[in-house]
Amino acid sequence: SSSSSSSSSLDGRSMEKKCCSHKPLLYDVE
Repeated sequence: SSSSSSSSSLDGRSMEKKCCSHKPLLYDVE
């Protein structure tokens, strides 16, 4: 259970980081 939760958290963090990185880039171009 603990392992599953940790994996999910890491996955979510990685995706969030990518989204955050792309957002500023798009805004900067605009």
